[in-house]
Amino acid sequence: MGKKIERRQYARRPLAKPCKIRNAKTGQFLAATTHDVSSGGLSLTVQTPRSLAIGDEILIVVSWTDSPILMESKMVKARVVRTSPIEHQSQEVAVQLAQTNALRAVA
Repeated sequence: MGKKIERRQYARRPLAKPCKIRNAKTGQFLAATTHDVSSGGLSLTVQTPRSLAIGDEILIVVSWTDSPILMESKMVKARVVRTSPIEHQSQEVAVQLAQTNALRAVA
């Protein structure tokens, strides 16, 4: 078996943090949890009854502290680039940030 080729532009770090996303098309807010983050994007588990699709535009905010309040003003733009089927009202998705390091600016 051949060696796996790494195509990521940015290094990923495992990180489990609560977050909130807003579907730009529907305006719906959804709870989510990060799996890993990089300067260019995140992978998440989203609590949703309806699938997010590749290409969907979203806004995202990550809870970097223990505060239960996530400010809408700190949301950053992202786009869904990979999805899995919904299982038990949750979906695994990967998102690409519209601006590199955008999450760092609002942390």
